[in-house]
Amino acid sequence: MAEQKDYFTDLMRKVYSNSINDVSVAYIAKIEKMTPPTATVQPLARIDGKKESMVQKVHFIILPGQPELLDYNSGDEVIVICLDDDNSKYTKGYYPVSSNRKHSVDYSFVIGKIANKKDFKK
Repeated sequence: MAEQKDYFTDLMRKVYSNSINDVSVAYIAKIEKMTPPTATVQPLARIDGKKESMVQKVHFIILPGQPELLDYNSGDEVIVICLDDDNSKYTKGYYPVSSNRKHSVDYSFVIGKIANKKDFKK
């Protein structure tokens, strides 16, 4: 008797793989357009050789110890994190969440610039 294919295990692997692929936590991107207090960024990772879609309205974070005025420009390569929840209705204080999606690139924040040679003192 021929061995039967385990369709349930295949299905579970695909569900797991799809759910993992839909979760974004952090990524490297290039700033394409500055529109303070946000920017449009292009994720630099290529999946199957294809560009990812640009992410618009990415906010910036001012961390303790950083200068009060941010120095970001188009062309800068940055590290971007994704919030757990939808921040589209955030202005200040508590805000409603309009989606159950988690860790979407739509909820992105730039946390820092990737240093290059000219960023170091001689």
